[in-house]
Amino acid sequence: MRPTSKPDISLAQLRYFVTAAEQGGMTWAADELFVAQSAISTSIANLEKALGTQLLIRRRAKGLQLTAQGVELLQRSRGILAAVDDA
Repeated sequence: MRPTSKPDISLAQLRYFVTAAEQGGMTWAADELFVAQSAISTSIANLEKALGTQLLIRRRAKGLQLTAQGVELLQRSRGILAAVDDA
């Protein structure tokens, strides 16, 4: 039996994801975090790839919508980031 590998994700990816989800768009998240919009998009795409699931539905005119997995990760990520900030 092969051991299952854990996804390789970073705190920056979680921060970008949480901010994009809360702001409702990649551009607004980029403005909030003072980074390029492409950095947010690439980071979240890599996060989705690492986890093997879609977290956000990107709608050009309407911004971002969380998938069911995105809602769950958002809740967990907020807890993780709060614990890191508290440490």
